[in-house]
Order: sequence, then structure tokens, then C-alpha cells
Amino acid sequence: MLIFKLHNEQSIARDISDGSVYLYRLSGEPVATFTINENEIAWLFVLPDFQGRGIGTEILDFAERQIFEKHDDVVLHASLSAKIIYLKRGYREIEYRTKKPKTPITYALT
Repeated sequence: MLIFKLHNEQSIARDISDGSVYLYRLSGEPVATFTINENEIAWLFVLPDFQGRGIGTEILDFAERQIFEKHDDVVLHASLSAKIIYLKRGYREIEYRTKKPKTPITYALT
């Protein structure tokens, strides 16, 4: 499946075995994936052909509801290119890593 080729297969496989990965399907086809670990949202990815349709917003709404049932804040790991999306949603930047290429920025929503 394309979604697994575009995303790190080992990380997704680990999260699946941990029971923390979610797939978003349209007409039975997986078009997005994300992981919830404790109060963290990670690996949120929507296939490019399905971006701009509100899927990411729907995923964040769901994930935030799940996390806020048990925690007081949400931590999100995101790429620099997605920064503006999360800042507009009310997240604030709390950490920025530059050690490795494509290392995510960490945001929190309280």
C-alpha cells in the first residue's frame, strides 16, 4: 500500500503491535495514519492526493478528544512544513530539534 511506502514501515509496524496506530480509511482505502501514545500525537500523515479535504482536521479533533479525556495537554510532533497549521489551531512551539534532518518540531496544546 502506498501509505506504508511513504511512511516509515518499521515505525508503523511497531505502533500497530503496541495498539497505538490508527488508519483513516475512505471507501476502505487507507489514506491517513497517526499514532497516539499517552498524550502525544505522532506520525500524522495524510496522502498528498487527500490533503486539503479536512481529513487532518478530523484526525486532530479525534486525537485531541481521546487525549484530553485522560490528560491536561497534548503534545504533537510535526514537520516544519506543517508548523503554521498547528499554530493556527492553538498549539505552541515548545521544542525544536536540529540534530538530524527531518527531525520534528514539538508542539503542545493545553
